[in-house]
Amino acid sequence: MEKLSPRASAPALAPRFDSHLDPERILRLCVQACAASLILLGVLVLIGWSLDIGALMSILPGYVSMKPNTASGFLASGAALLLATSRRAGVLLWSSLAAAVTLLLGALSLAEYLLHADLHIDQLLFRDTMQTIDPGRMAYITAVAFCIGGLALLLMHGALFVRRLSQALALLLATLSLASIVGYLYGVSALYGSFNNANSMALHTGVGFLILGCGLVLVRHDSTIGRLLCARERGGNLARRLLPLLVGLPILLGYLYLRPAVNLGQLRFGMALFAVTLSLAGSLAMVIVGRSLNRAERQQREMMQVAAEAAAAIELSERELRLVTDHLPALIAYIDASEQFVRVNRTYEQWLGRAPEQIVGHTLREVLGAPYADRTRHIRKAARRGQTSSTETPHPTLRGERAALITYVPDLDEKGRFRGFVCMVMDVEDQRRAEAALRQNEKLAAVGRLSSSIAHEINNPVDAAMNLLYLAREQTADAEIRSLLEIADSELKRVANIAGETLRFHKQADRPERVLAADLFASVLMLHSRRLRNNRIEVLRRERALKPFECFEGEIRQVLNNLIANAIDAMLPGGRLLLRSRPAVDWASGQHGIALTIADTGSGMNEQTRNRIFEAFFTTKGIGGTGLGLWISSEILIRHGGHLKLRSSTLDRRHGTVFVIFLPLNSPLSEDVPISEPLYIFGNH
Repeated sequence: MEKLSPRASAPALAPRFDSHLDPERILRLCVQACAASLILLGVLVLIGWSLDIGALMSILPGYVSMKPNTASGFLASGAALLLATSRRAGVLLWSSLAAAVTLLLGALSLAEYLLHADLHIDQLLFRDTMQTIDPGRMAYITAVAFCIGGLALLLMHGALFVRRLSQALALLLATLSLASIVGYLYGVSALYGSFNNANSMALHTGVGFLILGCGLVLVRHDSTIGRLLCARERGGNLARRLLPLLVGLPILLGYLYLRPAVNLGQLRFGMALFAVTLSLAGSLAMVIVGRSLNRAERQQREMMQVAAEAAAAIELSERELRLVTDHLPALIAYIDASEQFVRVNRTYEQWLGRAPEQIVGHTLREVLGAPYADRTRHIRKAARRGQTSSTETPHPTLRGERAALITYVPDLDEKGRFRGFVCMVMDVEDQRRAEAALRQNEKLAAVGRLSSSIAHEINNPVDAAMNLLYLAREQTADAEIRSLLEIADSELKRVANIAGETLRFHKQADRPERVLAADLFASVLMLHSRRLRNNRIEVLRRERALKPFECFEGEIRQVLNNLIANAIDAMLPGGRLLLRSRPAVDWASGQHGIALTIADTGSGMNEQTRNRIFEAFFTTKGIGGTGLGLWISSEILIRHGGHLKLRSSTLDRRHGTVFVIFLPLNSPLSEDVPISEPLYIFGNH
């Protein structure tokens, strides 16, 4: 099919990296791990308060302890974060309630600091035995962090602007918590609260807020950071690899070098060592980035190769599809919404005499004409409504119009909008002619049955008349009258013979019978005796096949009747008809049988007629012929295991046609073959 895919090209495949992993699923698991860590942290601290385990409350002796309300806040925020990973509306409502509890704890504690009031919430769960100004109260910076975290949890499922605000709050929370952890590592108390330990953020509280901040940043895949980390492209791959290194390495190096240097009074040495280590870390990062880029480049080349192979496979598929469609006996085309041809197969060239390139780009009305376009308008309208529709109508061809079955299949996009339709046109001219011939054959069969019935009914009065003639002949002595009565008796016998042959002709046996070729010739000649006599046609019979052979007598008689009728039609008055039978051998199969020859002195057939004479519906008799006689005769002989051969000449002195039938002595037809209604093919080729 020409222009089968006008936009076919190599698929625009953007390179993907780490395609065997699902970044979104990994990030979702990370968020769930953060939520589980927060819940576990809150539970462990509450267990420490209930059992008075100092390691669970303050990690190390002398460190600030995490307050019970802080642990409860981590429980609520962890639950809110865990529920936020679900996409069901009911679960998200519970997530919002847990976020509200987190925000409420931070807001109430912050209100106590701002209003210098005691709201009696600090020791609801456990009593703080430490002698502090505000026993059991979370630090000021902790209350602020819970307000930020709770508000970020509440806003993370809102509109675009609200989600961006939630992400900003999450980054602020992560920064505060990271600063408090660095303060502990570097010994800078101002970074994790005040100079009073009672009002400072505990170390594991800072770790908890860092986990909460990371979970909030990662929970939304459609955020700026979420899209970057979830991306399968090169940038996402590098971000996932380098972000932990860039965040953690400077803090770790500072802890390892700067703090001991300060304690030892060797700040310059520490700074020098820190610079060397950072240079080394930068070089290491460069190596990692280089390796990652090289791997990405290799993956890109592999994917481009896959894309090239896919493009080649698509091109091969198109070529194979074009090969199939171009050799189908049907017209196939794609027509767009403006009724212009977009693609057509090569069969259009055979039908219309125009190359596909001359059809594509033109409208249906321009190519096939206004009458055809008007006749098929109703099915095109149905196709525009999304309905596959068909109609049978004459279709233009090089040799005039032919009956065709036209089908339109609509092409709809994913939204159900009409884009065009596929049109398929199948030639049904021969099929309709076959149906007409079948109807004609059924009529002839009815006439044959009627003639058989009439012939049967004729026998009774003919027998009575012959008996009366016999009696009259016996009772008269007048020679002239007796002569007239004998002539009448002879004619009545002829009528009886014709009636008998008619009955035999239309009688269909249920199994093969053994018959003589001479009897078959005689019965058929009797049917045509009047035509032979009127046209003064001389009949020559040469009988050499004296053995009977097996066949369905009625079918073979029909074949002979068709050939003899055609021979009479082909000859002028005074012609000569030769009927011959002889023993024969089919050298191709080695079968023994008989050969029946029907030869005439008609005008003969030219080469073109000889090449098509056995085709169905091919006739030389114009409107009067069906073109089925010789085709059906050939099929009957093939079914009997025989064949039909033809010789013909149109020369002036040697013109005529010879048909030779070969039939095996023993019929290959089994006895249980069902016999259909006989086909009536008198003189129709």
